[in-house]
Amino acid sequence: MSILPWRHVRMVFALLVAVALAGCASLPGAYPGGYGGDPYGYPDRGYGAQAVGGTVQAFDPSSGRIVLATEGSAYGGYGASLEVWIDRDTRLFYQGREHDVRGLERGDRVRVEVVDDGRRLWARTIEVTQNVRDGGGTYGGGSGGAFEAAVRYVDPSRRLIEVTRGGYSGRVEQVWYDERTRFDYRGQPVSPSQLESGDLVRIDARPSGNGWLATYVTVTVDARSR
Repeated sequence: MSILPWRHVRMVFALLVAVALAGCASLPGAYPGGYGGDPYGYPDRGYGAQAVGGTVQAFDPSSGRIVLATEGSAYGGYGASLEVWIDRDTRLFYQGREHDVRGLERGDRVRVEVVDDGRRLWARTIEVTQNVRDGGGTYGGGSGGAFEAAVRYVDPSRRLIEVTRGGYSGRVEQVWYDERTRFDYRGQPVSPSQLESGDLVRIDARPSGNGWLATYVTVTVDARSR
């Protein structure tokens, strides 16, 4: 049995290492940020990430299911309904800041980076491009629209309702009303003085000074029944 000189052994070893490295570089997902070492915790599913834009039609935080009306994508044309799922690693951003994904609401316009495991589309990141509570969603633009809020305080003598928006902003708003403003609960008219702190309401309004002038206020959830 012949023995290779040491320099030949080193050359063979170097060649084997180079072949092994070349094989690793060709594996699916073996790139920075890929599924082999994904920062969001997704397993190696062998599928590439794609961006989907649309408007949230429904969101169930308990199941993690989001239904989008898409703006056209590989998964459907404009207005098509698309199911996207979140898990504990899904991250949501609004105006450059990270927020709790549970703040997502119907009417928000979003851009979602998804991965396909062959059965479901999983959201890696969700960027809210228009927040419905700021009047930029499907309910209308800056000249008026509708938003949802919680009643904080009612002053009938001033015809003023102070409300707190949820979602991403969480800010306090002043909503004024007049004799033409309609109020109802479960289809029945109510008096503004019947509103209570904690009631959830949907308000159709237009900007007025530093607040809003309401044309229609409907109580969606009575504080006493919560």
